[in-house]
Amino acid sequence: ITADPIVNILRLSLDEPKAVINEKDRLADAGIDSLRRLAVISLIEEQLGINIPESKIDKTTTLEDLRKLVAKGAHSEALARRPNWQYKKTPRLIGNFLRETLVRGLLRLYVKSRVEGLENIRNVKGPAIFIFNHVDSFDVPIVYQSLPNEIRDHTAAAAADDMLVQHKVLAFVARLFYSGFNLNRQDQILPSLEYTVSLLEKGWNIVLAPEGHVSKNGKLQHFKTGIGLLAVETGLPIIPIKTFGLYGTLPLDKNWPQKHSKVLVKIGKAEYFDKKTPYEK
Repeated sequence: ITADPIVNILRLSLDEPKAVINEKDRLADAGIDSLRRLAVISLIEEQLGINIPESKIDKTTTLEDLRKLVAKGAHSEALARRPNWQYKKTPRLIGNFLRETLVRGLLRLYVKSRVEGLENIRNVKGPAIFIFNHVDSFDVPIVYQSLPNEIRDHTAAAAADDMLVQHKVLAFVARLFYSGFNLNRQDQILPSLEYTVSLLEKGWNIVLAPEGHVSKNGKLQHFKTGIGLLAVETGLPIIPIKTFGLYGTLPLDKNWPQKHSKVLVKIGKAEYFDKKTPYEK
């Protein structure tokens, strides 16, 4: 152990207490892969009280670069305790009932949907991770209703933490109707992933948009690293869902639907990833 806290954090993440890392060395060359980058960010926050966005550290980041990020980083605040009331029996009975009656009825006024590929999830037992292309504010309701009752009634939807923090009414609706939970898409990624894994371990299915943001043109965007980590580390089935025709129905910057849409929802076959799969692929 040296007197250099940043070097100590890198050594700890590598599990190599004597690792030699020079100022100009790239972290990737030292063995800091995508998973270890998250560990580094988490340790910096935990030990130094500094919050660094995950996107700021990549394969080209050197030890010198990391020092500059730490020097400029904002002091982090403790993560707010995530509410868990939405998983209790009474809220779920109320939320499921309202979703299947009131919400479904309102959706039908603007979206006529058809589902293909239900046979691909007929034999899925236990928790699974459903991922979808993020093109519209109606994504989650449409994807949710495309799933069979026995799956959707025990499925939790990941929602962007910053959106839920800023919009309290939206946060309540997401939690009551869709068992929603906060997922950080920029900062404090590791605690969010740990919370997601805890839900999976309790038997909850997860539905999330791996792109992290609504597409501005309806085209698929690059996936965030988190979905790769979840897929590889949990070994659970990853089931892709793609919507066609939904883009522009309720744009992110609008408070009311802008058009009536005919939507096709395609459910793909479950995919599994072993421990040797690179997280970023």
